[in-house]
Amino acid sequence: KKQIMSTYTMASHLTFPASRERAEINIRRVSSVRIESSWKSFTSLAEITLPRNIRDFNREKFETLFKVGDPVIIRLGYGCDDDYKEGMLPVEFAGYLTNVSMSIPIVLRCEDEMYKLKRDTVTVSSPQITLKELLKKIAVGYEINCPDVKLGAVRYPNVAPIRILDDLKKNGLHSYFVGKVLHVSDGYTEKEINQTPINILLEKNAVSEDLNQSNTNENCLIQITSTQSNGRVVKTKYGEAGGDKMDIKTVGLTQIEIEVRAKQLYTKRKTQGFEGSITLFGIPRVQHGVKINLDSVIFPNMKGLYYVEQVEKTFDENGYRQKLGLGKQAI
Repeated sequence: KKQIMSTYTMASHLTFPASRERAEINIRRVSSVRIESSWKSFTSLAEITLPRNIRDFNREKFETLFKVGDPVIIRLGYGCDDDYKEGMLPVEFAGYLTNVSMSIPIVLRCEDEMYKLKRDTVTVSSPQITLKELLKKIAVGYEINCPDVKLGAVRYPNVAPIRILDDLKKNGLHSYFVGKVLHVSDGYTEKEINQTPINILLEKNAVSEDLNQSNTNENCLIQITSTQSNGRVVKTKYGEAGGDKMDIKTVGLTQIEIEVRAKQLYTKRKTQGFEGSITLFGIPRVQHGVKINLDSVIFPNMKGLYYVEQVEKTFDENGYRQKLGLGKQAI
């Protein structure tokens, strides 16, 4: 594994766009960066630790350079790969400072665009509204990616947009940002369309794994509820009661489609599989919501197609690592 990565040079680029009365700040050297993201969580988080001896900080107090609410962009990658040259590093996080330490080393904590939706307030009242119409009212100026579904009547007087998103989450619709695009979905349905899985060979791409064999002997009951585009709700059940229970809420699927899906999920659940996490090097780049096609020469029984539910990226003296939390096996 050391030979595989020995030719790569880690590279970072932090950008703090012009804000208030100071010019844009660019930093290409960090002590560490940690980024956490998941489609099950509203907000992606980042923590940056800056080196003690950055030259510019000797001339100006850092509390005048960094303030809560300032925008930040984090780019990480490898400097010798054609796709990751300086200036071409992929954006791994974009958001705002939420905390600035008053000590050395400087630690900056950040949240993504959801930071804005936690602090604004909106008033929405309608006898009939669609999901997209509601999202456009509470996330003004953002691009929206969501299913076409009617919600019926809503009334929210002077509340934070995150409160409305929390109500949607209780009904199986998860909200998260990718850049400045607000995605709202059941977390799985949209990812099954036109997505090429990322191939991961455990012996080549992984630093370590913590996968546990799932239990297939217990009873399993799959329940699926789908709100169709006309507002009608359809339901189905498949399997046995008295054991593991999966209660899935989705949108836009017909009665026949949810019945087919319930049988597929039951079959997958009863098929021997693995759950847990794997830790990769910094490439191939992985984000939550994608599917990985996991393969192994030494452990062939770990092979399978898995959803990535969460990703924790660390960039420090120990290297560039991606810890993937794997969800259920994909269909």
